[in-house]
Amino acid sequence: MDGAGPLRIAWHVKLPLVRPALVLTTVFTIIGTLQLFAEPLVLNRCPRSSRSPTRRIWSGRRRSSASTGAQLGGRTYVCGYTFWVYKDYKRRRGYNYEYKGTHT
Repeated sequence: MDGAGPLRIAWHVKLPLVRPALVLTTVFTIIGTLQLFAEPLVLNRCPRSSRSPTRRIWSGRRRSSASTGAQLGGRTYVCGYTFWVYKDYKRRRGYNYEYKGTHT
């Protein structure tokens, strides 16, 4: 790797390491997109669903408003802050997070 530029390092080192994650993300994205098209068919076969799956999908989207996103963001912030305080408390108490197993 001596003398390799940033582009060559990215192409020959970083990209092969990231490729499995990119493939998995692509597969999940495709599956999620296909599920969006299959949802009306599933809702039509459901015995308790309303007569129109489009109406049911619209009502579900209507409930997820900007306030829901703000609530989720707030909860995420509180959980992250709580974790940070707990981690800092453990660090100050002298807990060591390193692996303490036997080395062969």
